[in-house]
Amino acid sequence: MGESSNVKESLLHAFGTKEVKSAVKKAVAEALTEQISEFSKVSFVERQKVVQRNAFYNTEKLLYGYSALENHLSNEKEYLEMALKHSSGSMIKYQKNKVERPDEEQLLADRKRSYERSLHDYERLKKALESMEDRKGYEIIRMKYLSGEDFTYEDIADILAGTDGFSENLNEKTVRRYKNKLVSEIALLLFGTDAI
Repeated sequence: MGESSNVKESLLHAFGTKEVKSAVKKAVAEALTEQISEFSKVSFVERQKVVQRNAFYNTEKLLYGYSALENHLSNEKEYLEMALKHSSGSMIKYQKNKVERPDEEQLLADRKRSYERSLHDYERLKKALESMEDRKGYEIIRMKYLSGEDFTYEDIADILAGTDGFSENLNEKTVRRYKNKLVSEIALLLFGTDAI
């Protein structure tokens, strides 16, 4: 408030148009600087929250798709041939003011890059999972995401109760807590400090 009243006084005391323009420019610059500063603080905090939520959510998606991805990547030749088998007239390449069908070489190059990205992501996830295998609660991750079966948290609690250091009274809430803790740690291994 004090800054804006100083700006008003500067405007009122200005005698020439050059002085008025200078005072207006100064006032606008100060106001914009203050707003940008405030916006940057809020947006950074909000961005961090979104990134953290997305890291956890994306880790769960990767865990759910782990077995399918493993099968999909098991045969590179078959993976690459899919680009040619499924090429249809509907596959087109868009460029500025131009639309064209990609040639076979471009399709294979794009598919190869896709395979390499997928393989890299799979290997990172596999390494993260291997580093967690000895952790209490890993069996929950295995059952929930990697087993191929549709275990509920209640099912997992019933199966693990009294085993692997779990209490006889293991419940759904405790299973979720272990799962969330380990997924968060896996997210940290995959996405770094953005996941915190």
